[in-house]
Parts: sequence; structure tokens; C-alpha cells
Amino acid sequence: MTPWTEEIDCFLLDEDFVRSAHVHEASAQTRLLEATWRRREAESANPRTPAPGIAWTVRPARHLRALRPSSVWMLGGLLALAAVLPVSLGLLR
Repeated sequence: MTPWTEEIDCFLLDEDFVRSAHVHEASAQTRLLEATWRRREAESANPRTPAPGIAWTVRPARHLRALRPSSVWMLGGLLALAAVLPVSLGLLR
């Protein structure tokens, strides 16, 4: 036995047994492709179009709703301080 072989490499396998083994699990790539194809078929069979007489509406983004008045006042105060501080220190004349 050489340093590049392992003990399992020396075992003889029954080729008929190995060839008769049924593999029922698809590879991850095969499962991904099948899922993608099924999704595309479902989307093409049932497109997302509004019913006649119904229009899509656009709502403001969620990040705009996250701005509360307190955070707006805080941001405005910091910007005002950044604008006034150099003038008060005499850096800008």
C-alpha cells in the first residue's frame, strides 16, 4: 500500500451489485432546473395581468415610511450644525 492509497481503494466491489443499484435522488442542479422549468410553465400558463377594469396602483416605498418626524428633525439639526459650525469657528470668512 502506498501513501496515496487508502484501505478502501484495495477492496473489490461486486460490479453487478453496483450496476443494479437504483439511484432515485436527482442531483441538486437537476432539481433546480426542474423547479425553474415548472415555475416558468406556471407563469406562462397563468400570467399576472389585472382583470379588465382594474388598474395597478403605486404606493410609496417602505423606506419612506420608516422616516419618522423625530429622525427627520435629528437629521435636519445635524445638517444645520454642520453648516453653522465652520462659520462660528471663523474658518470661513
